[in-house]
Amino acid sequence: RIIVVSIHQPRYSIYKQFDSLTLLSQGNMVYHGAIKETLPYFTNLGYFCEEHDNPADFLLDVINQCEGLTSATANLLAIESEMVPIDMSDSYLKSRECGDTRREYDRIIERLEKNERGVRFSGLRGKYATNFFWQLFIVMIRSIVN
Repeated sequence: RIIVVSIHQPRYSIYKQFDSLTLLSQGNMVYHGAIKETLPYFTNLGYFCEEHDNPADFLLDVINQCEGLTSATANLLAIESEMVPIDMSDSYLKSRECGDTRREYDRIIERLEKNERGVRFSGLRGKYATNFFWQLFIVMIRSIVN
Protein backbone atom coordinates (compact mmCIF):
# COMPACT_ATOMS: atom_id res chain seq x y z
CA ARG A 1 0.00 0.00 0.00
CA ILE A 2 1.29 3.47 -0.89
CA ILE A 3 0.69 6.39 1.40
CA VAL A 4 1.76 9.90 0.44
CA VAL A 5 2.46 11.97 3.53
CA SER A 6 3.66 15.47 4.15
CA ILE A 7 4.92 15.77 7.71
CA HIS A 8 6.84 18.59 9.32
CA GLN A 9 9.14 17.33 12.08
CA PRO A 10 7.92 13.76 12.53
CA ARG A 11 9.08 11.97 15.62
CA TYR A 12 11.52 9.11 15.13
CA SER A 13 8.91 6.36 15.55
CA ILE A 14 7.09 7.75 12.48
CA TYR A 15 10.22 8.58 10.48
CA LYS A 16 11.61 5.04 10.69
CA GLN A 17 8.43 3.62 9.12
CA PHE A 18 8.99 5.38 5.78
CA ASP A 19 10.44 3.48 2.83
CA SER A 20 11.47 6.52 0.83
CA LEU A 21 11.82 10.20 1.49
CA THR A 22 11.61 13.35 -0.60
CA LEU A 23 13.05 16.54 0.87
CA LEU A 24 12.35 19.96 -0.61
CA SER A 25 13.90 23.31 0.17
CA GLN A 26 12.44 26.48 -1.30
CA GLY A 27 10.62 24.41 -3.92
CA ASN A 28 13.73 22.52 -5.03
CA MET A 29 14.36 18.85 -4.43
CA VAL A 30 17.38 18.33 -2.21
CA TYR A 31 16.94 14.58 -1.72
CA HIS A 32 14.79 11.71 -2.93
CA GLY A 33 15.58 8.13 -2.18
CA ALA A 34 15.47 5.28 0.27
CA ILE A 35 15.17 6.32 3.87
CA LYS A 36 18.14 4.12 4.80
CA GLU A 37 20.35 6.08 2.38
CA THR A 38 19.36 9.54 3.64
CA LEU A 39 21.89 9.99 6.44
CA PRO A 40 24.80 8.51 4.45
CA TYR A 41 23.92 10.92 1.61
CA PHE A 42 24.08 13.94 3.92
CA THR A 43 27.22 12.58 5.60
CA ASN A 44 28.87 12.61 2.16
CA LEU A 45 27.93 16.29 1.92
CA GLY A 46 29.68 16.91 5.24
CA TYR A 47 26.66 16.95 7.56
CA PHE A 48 26.83 14.44 10.40
CA CYS A 49 23.93 13.26 12.55
CA GLU A 50 24.88 11.87 15.92
CA GLU A 51 23.61 8.42 16.80
CA HIS A 52 20.87 9.43 19.26
CA ASP A 53 19.50 12.45 17.41
CA ASN A 54 16.17 12.39 15.60
CA PRO A 55 17.08 12.16 11.89
CA ALA A 56 13.98 14.15 10.92
CA ASP A 57 14.98 17.09 13.13
CA PHE A 58 18.55 16.85 11.89
CA LEU A 59 17.42 16.91 8.23
CA LEU A 60 15.18 19.92 8.80
CA ASP A 61 18.06 21.78 10.41
CA VAL A 62 20.39 20.92 7.55
CA ILE A 63 17.89 21.92 4.89
CA ASN A 64 17.09 25.18 6.64
CA GLN A 65 20.83 25.97 6.42
CA CYS A 66 21.36 26.45 10.13
CA GLU A 67 18.71 29.13 10.71
CA GLY A 68 17.32 29.12 14.24
CA LEU A 69 19.22 26.05 15.39
CA THR A 70 19.71 25.04 18.96
CA SER A 71 23.34 25.07 19.98
CA ALA A 72 23.38 21.26 20.26
CA THR A 73 22.14 20.81 16.70
CA ALA A 74 24.36 23.60 15.40
CA ASN A 75 27.36 21.64 16.61
CA LEU A 76 26.19 18.67 14.54
CA LEU A 77 26.12 20.73 11.39
CA ALA A 78 29.68 21.95 11.60
CA ILE A 79 31.65 21.27 8.47
CA GLU A 80 35.35 21.29 9.26
CA SER A 81 34.59 23.42 12.35
CA GLU A 82 32.77 26.18 10.50
CA MET A 83 29.29 26.59 9.09
CA VAL A 84 29.45 26.43 5.31
CA PRO A 85 26.18 26.62 3.40
CA ILE A 86 26.10 24.57 0.21
CA ASP A 87 23.64 24.50 -2.66
CA MET A 88 21.89 21.28 -1.73
CA SER A 89 19.67 21.33 -4.80
CA ASP A 90 22.72 21.48 -7.06
CA SER A 91 24.42 18.75 -5.02
CA TYR A 92 21.36 16.55 -5.39
CA LEU A 93 21.20 17.10 -9.17
CA LYS A 94 24.77 15.78 -9.41
CA SER A 95 24.18 12.81 -7.10
CA ARG A 96 23.73 9.10 -7.73
CA GLU A 97 20.35 9.31 -5.97
CA CYS A 98 19.11 11.84 -8.52
CA GLY A 99 20.34 9.59 -11.33
CA ASP A 100 18.40 6.67 -9.82
CA THR A 101 15.25 8.78 -9.62
CA ARG A 102 15.65 9.93 -13.22
CA ARG A 103 16.12 6.35 -14.44
CA GLU A 104 12.94 5.27 -12.65
CA TYR A 105 11.08 8.24 -14.15
CA ASP A 106 12.41 7.41 -17.64
CA ARG A 107 11.35 3.79 -17.20
CA ILE A 108 7.80 4.85 -16.34
CA ILE A 109 7.64 7.30 -19.27
CA GLU A 110 8.93 4.62 -21.64
CA ARG A 111 6.22 2.22 -20.48
CA LEU A 112 3.59 4.93 -20.87
CA GLU A 113 4.74 5.67 -24.41
CA LYS A 114 4.59 1.96 -25.27
CA ASN A 115 1.08 1.87 -23.87
CA GLU A 116 0.04 4.65 -26.27
CA ARG A 117 1.11 2.36 -29.11
CA GLY A 118 -1.22 -0.40 -27.98
CA VAL A 119 1.04 -2.31 -25.62
CA ARG A 120 -0.73 -3.47 -22.48
CA PHE A 121 0.09 -1.28 -19.50
CA SER A 122 -0.16 -4.15 -17.03
CA GLY A 123 3.56 -4.76 -17.54
CA LEU A 124 4.40 -1.67 -15.50
CA ARG A 125 4.77 -3.29 -12.15
CA GLY A 126 6.80 -1.48 -9.60
CA LYS A 127 8.00 -2.51 -6.22
CA TYR A 128 4.85 -1.18 -4.59
CA ALA A 129 1.55 -2.91 -3.86
CA THR A 130 -0.57 -0.22 -5.52
CA ASN A 131 0.01 0.87 -9.11
CA PHE A 132 1.07 4.38 -10.06
CA PHE A 133 -2.25 5.41 -11.61
CA TRP A 134 -4.27 4.47 -8.56
CA GLN A 135 -1.87 6.49 -6.40
CA LEU A 136 -2.14 9.44 -8.77
CA PHE A 137 -5.93 9.20 -8.75
CA ILE A 138 -6.08 9.20 -4.94
CA VAL A 139 -3.71 12.16 -4.65
CA MET A 140 -5.73 14.12 -7.23
CA ILE A 141 -9.00 13.42 -5.40
CA ARG A 142 -7.44 14.43 -2.09
CA SER A 143 -6.17 17.65 -3.67
CA ILE A 144 -9.63 18.47 -4.96
CA VAL A 145 -11.30 17.71 -1.62
CA ASN A 146 -8.78 19.74 0.34
